[in-house]
Amino acid sequence: MTGTDKDHADVVIFPPLLLALMFGLGILLEWLLPIVFLAPVYESKFQTGFSAILTLIGIAIAMLGVQELRKHGTHVEPHKPSKLIVSSGIYRLTRNPIYLGMVVFFFGVNMFWNLEWGVLLTLVVFLVLHYGVIKREEAYLEKKFGEPYTAYRRQARRWL
Repeated sequence: MTGTDKDHADVVIFPPLLLALMFGLGILLEWLLPIVFLAPVYESKFQTGFSAILTLIGIAIAMLGVQELRKHGTHVEPHKPSKLIVSSGIYRLTRNPIYLGMVVFFFGVNMFWNLEWGVLLTLVVFLVLHYGVIKREEAYLEKKFGEPYTAYRRQARRWL
């Protein structure tokens, strides 16, 4: 990296803000343009249990990612510099456990609250995280760490 480069990923949005905005948009759309496409699923105890389990799994995955980064003393926030490549713990299975957890959490919460628009917006959350956050983080990490990051990319999948 040169002295003129920013030492952080140039992500398009802070990921927790993305979730908050999409959740708010989902609620607004439910109010303005209600749709019903999963009514039989939503009216069951299965839906409540399944969505609660998804929500908890999403939280657990994300928290394992945060915990592993903190254990190694590197920043969690994408607007701060990465100090090293973490490839232990949950990072052996996925390069992006925090974002994976966010998507699973978002989907689960929207299912739990019967927000069909929110369920649909899960795809938007996924795409923004994939192209506006993860791809930019990968470019930053590749530039900053070079071969060690490239080797890690060969060992762990981006999502699952």
